[in-house]
Amino acid sequence: MTTDEALSLLRLKRGASEEEIKRAFRTESQKYHPDLYATQASHVQEVMREKFQQIVAARDLLVRGGTSSSSSSSSSSSSSSASSSSSGGYRSTGVPPDINATVERVQTLRHQRRFADALRELDVFMARHSLDRNIDLLRLRVQILADANMDAEGVDTLLRIRAIDSSVGRNPHFLEALATGQAASRQFDAALRTIGELEAVAGYGIPLYLQMKAETLIMAGRVNEGDQVVQQLARVDPNNPLVQQRSRYLKVGNNYVGKKDAVAGGCALCAILELIFDCL
Repeated sequence: MTTDEALSLLRLKRGASEEEIKRAFRTESQKYHPDLYATQASHVQEVMREKFQQIVAARDLLVRGGTSSSSSSSSSSSSSSASSSSSGGYRSTGVPPDINATVERVQTLRHQRRFADALRELDVFMARHSLDRNIDLLRLRVQILADANMDAEGVDTLLRIRAIDSSVGRNPHFLEALATGQAASRQFDAALRTIGELEAVAGYGIPLYLQMKAETLIMAGRVNEGDQVVQQLARVDPNNPLVQQRSRYLKVGNNYVGKKDAVAGGCALCAILELIFDCL
């Protein structure tokens, strides 16, 4: 695992502090901890166990101080990954010999946060050599777009990957990334459909996917539906951060009021609801 891959797994930027790394690890590990999936189908347990192990390895690498400035390791990782891709990798027949050097330059620009330059370099190279169907280069493009918070374009690139290699539609990690990007770019209906695909592939009632569904519904303004999913989530994972967060708020009409703020503000109705809430 390279440092870039570790940062991506923990959803961190370069230069993250040790405290940020540990905080991100706690957040991500809560989603994939094997105990949450003990009653799920064996293939679901295996997928989540693998992801949890990857997150642990990412945390360990970053805390040890691995450096992503080593472009050789990044380039090597890209080449290794590409060689196993059936859809065309860096070592495939007909791929130009300067592909690794180009990837290295693009990664350097990405690390310098020169995202527009990195995308331009990559897109020009892909167009010049007719590599617009190269899965590994498209994955690199997704990484750059994610770093640049260009969520809508990231979704478009993920959909290009899916059009080239339909098998990714059965990959929970791919579908999770797609749903996350769709929600972030406010494509809420598409995100909910993708989450439905996730549930069909990995199984229904999985805490991580319930959390994703609830958050997407809430962002879309469908608060009542979101709360219903939060209630489902509370039954299978009462310690989930989203469940804990929602428990600190009272719903008054279509609005949420912090319990402490409601009482401090002297809202009589909210104060009464506060007392009822605490007595339940």
